[in-house]
Amino acid sequence: MCINYKLSSSKIINDELGKNLRSIRLARNVSQNELASRSGVSVNTIRRFEDGSNISLENFIRLLKVFNLENNLKNLLPDVSIRPVSRVKSQGYIRQRASSKYRIKDSRDPTITTNTKGIMKKTTRKDGSYRVIPPTRTSSWQWDDEKDKKK
Repeated sequence: MCINYKLSSSKIINDELGKNLRSIRLARNVSQNELASRSGVSVNTIRRFEDGSNISLENFIRLLKVFNLENNLKNLLPDVSIRPVSRVKSQGYIRQRASSKYRIKDSRDPTITTNTKGIMKKTTRKDGSYRVIPPTRTSSWQWDDEKDKKK
């Protein structure tokens, strides 16, 4: 059965993985006892996994190695370093940590970002200098004394 991994719950995906492992094991004519001795995973764990229960990632990898399927794991998390277009855009910079999702470019200086909540933030330019960006006002609301200044 082919399932849609994007729409399926983790329980359904786990059940499908267990069924697939059982199919591979039977297609290669390997018993649960033989798989347990070759992988170092207990027979009860193999039985539970084939029936849809959770097992540890370590045990799952051990089971894959018995059938020489461990190379399929590289498809789970693709190598992000193999993206020539993004590498050119970043000018060789390799990201060390994730940044806030709420960042916008400062209209006064495109090299500076501030968060969308308008919180004052010390930002660093590409040349190494920095400045503090005041919060940006998102509404027309003003203090009473600010209204008086305009009159």
